[in-house]
Amino acid sequence: MDYNAFPGPGRFYKGCLHTHSTRSDGKLTPGESLSLYRRLGYDFAALTDHNVMNRERFGMPDDFLVLPAMEFQTDYYEDSKRTKCHHFVVLPRGDGGFAHDERMENDAFTGPEDAQRTIDRLARGGNLVMLCHPVWSNTDFSDYGGLRGLFAMEVFNTSCQNKYSIGLSDSRWNDMLRAGARMWAAAVDDAHSVPHMGQGWICARARELSHAAIIESLENGWFYASTGPEIHEFFVEDGEAVVRCSPCRNVYLRSDRIGCGRQVVHSESGGMLPEARFKLAAGVRYVWAECVESEGRIAWSQPIWLEE
Repeated sequence: MDYNAFPGPGRFYKGCLHTHSTRSDGKLTPGESLSLYRRLGYDFAALTDHNVMNRERFGMPDDFLVLPAMEFQTDYYEDSKRTKCHHFVVLPRGDGGFAHDERMENDAFTGPEDAQRTIDRLARGGNLVMLCHPVWSNTDFSDYGGLRGLFAMEVFNTSCQNKYSIGLSDSRWNDMLRAGARMWAAAVDDAHSVPHMGQGWICARARELSHAAIIESLENGWFYASTGPEIHEFFVEDGEAVVRCSPCRNVYLRSDRIGCGRQVVHSESGGMLPEARFKLAAGVRYVWAECVESEGRIAWSQPIWLEE
């Protein structure tokens, strides 16, 4: 069978799925934050302040989409000290669920069953739920590996990377894929101030720039995550995975095989690669691509599942 990561008509829209403002612990007002993303070339943004839902546009022009959103957190305490947590970006599919300015108290997190109840409750309210910064949260596979109902995990978080060098978590995402979780990858800023804005984003292929169309893209995985490179096409045809991208130094293919199934195509001449092709071994369950620019910036495709 043949597979395409970006089926159907449309174009790519650049978006921010995780950032903050003075509605919680950010330095910029909502309007300042959203306006800066627009100046940086973004088409949409989700204002994800802690435990408070946003459904306002804050004066943004019609050519910029503001997704309703918030960041919800759960905390685990030992001897009255917070030792780990789960944070979730919450993206309503429609008008139901949380109202604008509705606030929530942190959930208790004593084990995976508590986190799963939180995810289930948020999902029942008509929301997409994304797991944030698992490395910064001090969690491991025993905390999140069995969680289901998440539409995505952050594989890159600018704030965590710039401040603590723990913003990269694509290997943890791949562990969940290997365990059977059907979930997508997102790169985000989680910005609380200007220096952390505009360094991690998604590009969603959608029929139009509207809430319904972007949510459709997020649910179906018609997007890629990036800190720089562009992924134009990713598909499987005649037993071969094909990646077409902006010129990159290396293109990797990852899967469920030993060593994470890493294969690499690199330019032996020292030039840049606009395309890479990989022959697939029999029995591979899924593949995803990682494109790396000469400066080290990365783009991640979504997985193509080959056992459907």
